[in-house]
Amino acid sequence: MTLARLAAAAAAALAIVPAAASAATPEQVASLRLPDGFKAELFAEVPGAREMAVMDDGRTIFVSTRGETVWRLDDVDGDGRPDARTAVITDGKMPHGIDIGPDGRLYVVETHRVRRFALSETWPREPGPGEMLHEGLIDRRHHGWRAAEFGPDGLLYAAVGAPCNICAVEGLAATLVRFDPRTWEPETIARGVRNSVGFDWHPETGVLHFTDNGGDNMGDHIPPDELNRLDAPGQHFGFPFVWGKAEKPYPQFADATPPEGTVTPLAEIEAHAGALGMVFYTGAMFPEEYRNDAFIALQGSWNRDPMDPSGYQLLRARFSADGGFERLEIFADGFLAGQSSRTAWGKPAQLALLPDGSLLIGDDYAGAIYRIFHEN
Repeated sequence: MTLARLAAAAAAALAIVPAAASAATPEQVASLRLPDGFKAELFAEVPGAREMAVMDDGRTIFVSTRGETVWRLDDVDGDGRPDARTAVITDGKMPHGIDIGPDGRLYVVETHRVRRFALSETWPREPGPGEMLHEGLIDRRHHGWRAAEFGPDGLLYAAVGAPCNICAVEGLAATLVRFDPRTWEPETIARGVRNSVGFDWHPETGVLHFTDNGGDNMGDHIPPDELNRLDAPGQHFGFPFVWGKAEKPYPQFADATPPEGTVTPLAEIEAHAGALGMVFYTGAMFPEEYRNDAFIALQGSWNRDPMDPSGYQLLRARFSADGGFERLEIFADGFLAGQSSRTAWGKPAQLALLPDGSLLIGDDYAGAIYRIFHEN
């Protein structure tokens, strides 16, 4: 297909899909408070943007939602910015977890199932018919958006949240799982994980780290969200029995006996901040001191006093040269136009890296993707 025909197809795709009702303006994005040398820009308008699966050349990006749609962004003219947006999957059930597999196919983890889509060899990369790999995840909307990513072992991992606020769980509820590619049956690798919406592996140690969201309706300042590390398959991270480093009991289970050896978090994150997506930085654009540190998206609080908000930021998790966690610090701030959470113009949800080393932020609230870059 010629470039002219691709451009015409892109224009048609944009004509078919209405423009996103973005709450974010280029001026607001550019006003984000960042460390010296960093800048932010509005990269694309995408309704419901959450996880992003970036093809190796960076010219095609698949974007998930918590609705029915997976979008494809195409950089038609090769200038590093998407020119076309196309709805390529429209029959999903919260098709939130997406990634490109080692085989070059698109994998989509929905509330209750896993599907695989072959991609056309020619550009733009068009998904073929979906192939059902697994049905049997918890078919409940509450915490039904699955984070998903391929690990360094080539296996597909997913988070299966508890289908409740605070309740007894069984089966796959409140777990992290990985799928056996021979049978596509899930293997539980972590339990007691209330609602993880982001995980990644340390680039040097290969150890899995993940975020988790604490329970609601317990007050403005408890329980905290968490950054955790999985050191061995089968570890239990406390839910629904205990929360935080002090392992305080959830009130509904104050008289229950937690499993032996529950794991406490690496770090507590302010209560109700909404710790969602995370990614370790492996690019070459940012200063060297950022390499192998992690970024964490804090979507922002809803379950606390609007005049005392938490979240609406990006955190940087610093790690030592040997992969040990050191501390959290604010990396990006300014998603609130005022003091109240009701003034939010953006809510960072998910993160991804472009091949040039810049950082993408998916924001379903604003229907937008932002790009953070460093001016060398």
